[in-house]
Amino acid sequence: MNISRKFKQTMINVWNDKGKTWLLELPERIKYFTNKWQLQNLKPFENLTYSYVISAYSALYKTPVVLKMMLSHQELFDEQKALEYYNGRGCVKLLASDIDKGAILIEEIVPGTPLSTLFPINDDKATAIAIEIIKGLHQSPILIREVANFPSISNWLSLLDHFNDSKIPGDSLKNAQTLSKFLLSTQGDLCVLHGDLHHQNILLDNHREWIVIDPKGIVGELAFEAGTFLRNPFLCLLEQPNAHEVINNRLHLLSGGLQIDYGRLLDWGYVQTVLAACWAIEDNLGNADDFLKMIKLFEKIKAF
Repeated sequence: MNISRKFKQTMINVWNDKGKTWLLELPERIKYFTNKWQLQNLKPFENLTYSYVISAYSALYKTPVVLKMMLSHQELFDEQKALEYYNGRGCVKLLASDIDKGAILIEEIVPGTPLSTLFPINDDKATAIAIEIIKGLHQSPILIREVANFPSISNWLSLLDHFNDSKIPGDSLKNAQTLSKFLLSTQGDLCVLHGDLHHQNILLDNHREWIVIDPKGIVGELAFEAGTFLRNPFLCLLEQPNAHEVINNRLHLLSGGLQIDYGRLLDWGYVQTVLAACWAIEDNLGNADDFLKMIKLFEKIKAF
């Protein structure tokens, strides 16, 4: 089975020797899960990065499926818990899991048209769809007794406090650190957030319903959920001559649709963009310059 150069390079850049070993073992892992879940017609997805994902048909479950394998068992476990928590409510359904071997099996969304196909022509419609999805996923706050079952957004944001690389301007990093502390200390009701709700993770099925995939399963306030959506589809958005106006329009629509303060949504969007830049630099992904451009777009909006 063909493994793309991009995926191989990401595994090596991020995981080093562990990534190389995992890649060598990947064919045997695929064979193991093929037998376990009776998979047929296996087809790897393109443009893979951190996960190796294959579409197939499961004779065991008698349905089209997606096999997702990851080196990080913790991230896979968090995704499994999120899928179980949503239990098909606006989210793809979990069919089976084997965290020890590093894989989950989920239903395949067919045809799986991504929300990014509406950009840039129908961006207002795409934003309206995202609003309804967020509402559907988060109909009520998480119960206090369940909070400990999921990681917190404070875990992610802790990177800002000890990040040290001159590729990110000092003022931008400092502003994100200050805003992060304020936003964390003033959070509203907590939810189990998707955590990576961008356009490629929102897919259309045969019933004309939009379904989300790849939840991170992280606890935070609702305003945090919109942050990733604001800056995507990433490269296509950066190419728009009015990109900051697109983001600003989304902010107003999201604020009205979700009944969340515009400024809070903007601040979370900015903090998350700086955090994403830190991740890109830390993982040596080679796209730090694009994230710096996105940071400047948010700073332009904040300056108004």
